[in-house]
Amino acid sequence: MYNTGGGVLTSSLQKNFNGSFNYNSGYNSTAAPHTFTTATWYHHVLTYDSSDKTTTIYVDGAKIGSYVLNTNTGSETFTEELVIGSYDASTNSFDGLIDQVRFYSKILSSEEVTTLYVDETTSTASSTTIIPGTSCVAYLPLDYDASDKSTNYDGTPTDVEFVQNGKINYSALFDGDTSQISLGDNDTLFGSSF
Repeated sequence: MYNTGGGVLTSSLQKNFNGSFNYNSGYNSTAAPHTFTTATWYHHVLTYDSSDKTTTIYVDGAKIGSYVLNTNTGSETFTEELVIGSYDASTNSFDGLIDQVRFYSKILSSEEVTTLYVDETTSTASSTTIIPGTSCVAYLPLDYDASDKSTNYDGTPTDVEFVQNGKINYSALFDGDTSQISLGDNDTLFGSSF
């Protein structure tokens, strides 16, 4: 992520009243605050452990926080679309650049997060297998469009520009207003229960 807004931002996975979940890297949450400098690239990783409903957030390979999403004993059901770059799929868009988005079917260890941070280079940017033996279920390099290298979960961009100044090659430019990339229903990528 390359933030053009600056200031103290937060990263979180949030449960909404309608049962949907959002990964937030914006001003509206108190979970895992981190001060970001404008015009600087940051590597974000968020993991979620459904057994204890714990989210862990890493920035540039370092853990910055963990918290329990909620204390309900049952599983949650996804009903909303999964969106990159927008808090609520209609407003509160990220203001800056996003590049190299990956989704994994397992909880990444801190060592694997470090591997992703250190080993993401121009030569690995075309691969879904930076972490050997780990299933990368979706990889959107965001070079020229929102297509998934695995060809399973192509995104649909709205008000997103693909520009040359990415971390690696091109990146997606979000306008801070209406930009977003939709990947469809949450259960398509992660299953119906969380």
